Amino acid sequence: MNTANFESIHIMIDAQVWRNLPLHLRLYHAFRQLVISGALVDGAKLPSARALAQQLRLSRDTVENAYSQLQRDGFMTRRQGAGSFASRQGIPHIQGQHSLPPSPRQTPTLSARWQTIADRAVSFDARRVQTFTLGLAETRNFPQTIWQNFARQIQRERAHTLMLHGDPQGEPELRQQIAHYLNFERGAKVDAQQIVIVSGARQAFWLCGQLLAEAGQSVVMENPGYPGARQAFSAAQLNLLPIEVDRDGIRVDKLPPAPLVYVTPSHQFPSGHLLSLARRHALIDWARTHNAWIIEDDYDSEFHYNGAPVACMQGLDREQRTLYVGTFSKKLYPGLRIGYLVVPASLAAHFAAARNLLDGATPALTQLTLARFIASGHFAAHIRTMRSMYAVRQACLAQAINQHLSDWVTPVVTPGGLQMPCWLHEGIDEQQTLNAARRAGLNIAGMRQFWLTHPAPTGWLLGFAAFTPYEIENGVKLLRAALCAENARQAGS
Repeated sequence: MNTANFESIHIMIDAQVWRNLPLHLRLYHAFRQLVISGALVDGAKLPSARALAQQLRLSRDTVENAYSQLQRDGFMTRRQGAGSFASRQGIPHIQGQHSLPPSPRQTPTLSARWQTIADRAVSFDARRVQTFTLGLAETRNFPQTIWQNFARQIQRERAHTLMLHGDPQGEPELRQQIAHYLNFERGAKVDAQQIVIVSGARQAFWLCGQLLAEAGQSVVMENPGYPGARQAFSAAQLNLLPIEVDRDGIRVDKLPPAPLVYVTPSHQFPSGHLLSLARRHALIDWARTHNAWIIEDDYDSEFHYNGAPVACMQGLDREQRTLYVGTFSKKLYPGLRIGYLVVPASLAAHFAAARNLLDGATPALTQLTLARFIASGHFAAHIRTMRSMYAVRQACLAQAINQHLSDWVTPVVTPGGLQMPCWLHEGIDEQQTLNAARRAGLNIAGMRQFWLTHPAPTGWLLGFAAFTPYEIENGVKLLRAALCAENARQAGS
């Protein structure tokens, strides 16, 4: 085997495309590709396992494992006393197949459609929890034992049926419990047949975009607004039309004709403003006039700390042009992956069929456990407990910011929610503060990312629900130290 082949093996072993494979499989694929490409001719003498291990600085066992697989697959013959030789016997078995990893020189081609979506996608490690991370509920207080007991009960009662395909619309027991909850707690007018169980809010948004608008049409979005909804509607190939928000919510008087409008009326994201009753009625009138649909994202309405929560829009809409989206990710925990979509009864079967095309159905065991958790009263008790806990944490964060960070930001204490908007003082660079926070191990969201238009106001959106008062206080002090260090660095440069 010549020097060029050795160099090729070195390059292919280190190729990024094979980095996740065990070392012996990388060596196997390298030899296999040399045989298929003709760089190693049929019958070419190969070095012994011991010699190759020394040359490549690998263990002999690694080379032996690679050689054994090459021999099994017909790319090598080994004869006692003679040595090892390249073989093309394995090539007929792979003709017409694409089982080889791509050559290191090849670049996979992705669709232009995905590239457009990817430009707006956000990549993050969801398992990495840092102080002030957005969108997290407190999971350390979740009643795991009660949940597990319900799950075991259901497994005993329905051992066989749990192994069958589930209903794409969702288990009837869970839909009934959600309908009862929405009618009595959120002022909705819902029947269980109108509910479609989904894996989360983004799936619900995507389904709405697919079923209620044509590709290339527009969806009106709050500006600022929730990036997850934007990404879902973009994935559904819809154009985004940003409309400004003020203290009374989205400016309905500025809405252009469009088939869809997305709103967060109970707690506007990220400002925390409430959509006024007058504008709710105006939005319903707009939808009727333009034959449009309202998508109501009621993402954390349960957590209202001053007075009773405001009823949802769906219950006000006699025209039934409001589709209601909710999720248990913040009510219970994000790993549950159960959300719900309320649609007019005439559309429920269509949404269920579309859900079935995507991923079938949410596991029945999870749905039935949740249904029993709600029916037993544990869900309502958990919400009451967490609402009190979050109110304390919100007050703790506001106090800590006013005490330690008043030179940089002004916090806004909203009537509810799991996060706090903070507006940077004039002249302070948002990105520099975010960089300083990340260097300190803090996960702070910058406000500019929530706007579709620029220039945008600057500030932070701080999650507080998943962190104890002690963790919040320490996080604020750590942030202050990081910002002071950044100021000193800027002054010295």
